[in-house]
Amino acid sequence: MSEPALTKTIEPAKPSTEATPAENTDYLMPVPLRPSRYLFWGQALLIVCLASASAFALSPHLQAQPLWGMVLFLFWALLALAAYGIWQAHKHGPSKLSYRQGDWYLTLDGVEFRAALIGDLVIHSRILVARFRLHASGAKVNLICLPDSVSRDDFRRLRVWLRIYLWHVKR
Repeated sequence: MSEPALTKTIEPAKPSTEATPAENTDYLMPVPLRPSRYLFWGQALLIVCLASASAFALSPHLQAQPLWGMVLFLFWALLALAAYGIWQAHKHGPSKLSYRQGDWYLTLDGVEFRAALIGDLVIHSRILVARFRLHASGAKVNLICLPDSVSRDDFRRLRVWLRIYLWHVKR
C-alpha cells in the first residue's frame, strides 16, 4: 500500500505595501526636553559674580571719579538684560526633538517646526550642543542638552542618532 504523498504548494510572497519596522529605521521617537537647572543656575551664578566683581573693582574709584558710578550702572543694566535673555531662553526653549523621514523636528511653545541641523555639534557624555535652523522662518535655535534635561535613555539615544546623522552627512 502506498501512502498518498503530501504535497505543499508554495505561493510566491506578495509585496507588502506597509513599511516594516526594519524598513522604517529613519525615525527617532520624540525626545521630550526640559530646561536644564544646572545650566540656568550656572549662568545666574556667572552674572552675579560679574556684577559683584565689577562693584569690587570700581569701588575705590567711585569717590574720586563719579563717572565710574555711571559706568558701573550701565554695566549692571547690560547684565540685567543678559539675565532677562537667559531667563527667556530657559523658559521658551525647545520642548521636543524628533527625526523622521530625513528631517529634524523641534517643538517650540507647543508648535512643531521642521528644522535643519547646521554648524558643528558637540557630543559628549555630559553635554550635547546642536544648532538648528527652522525652515519656516529661518530662525536659529541653539539646543544645549545636559543630563538633567532628558532621561538617561533619551540622552543616550539622542547622542547615538546625532552621531549616526553626522556619519551619514560626512560620507
